Amino acid sequence: MTTTPTNSHEKAHADNMGAHTLLQGCKPATEEQLAGDLFLTKLCSMVEPERLLFSTDNTTIYYGEQIGKTEPTANTIQ
Repeated sequence: MTTTPTNSHEKAHADNMGAHTLLQGCKPATEEQLAGDLFLTKLCSMVEPERLLFSTDNTTIYYGEQIGKTEPTANTIQ
């Protein structure tokens, strides 16, 4: 049996998705999505524009022991 030599510095890794990729499933929350919630409406008026985000997708964990697990975050304000 023969083996193929590998670079000693070669490691398994996952590419860093980056915040931009993770936020692709999020859009700025609209007044309708705030659903008349007094706290969220007040918060929306206090923070910079488009800082409250509405998640359109569920979140998949890409690191740690729970890799591949999907968290139900769709249709939530973040």
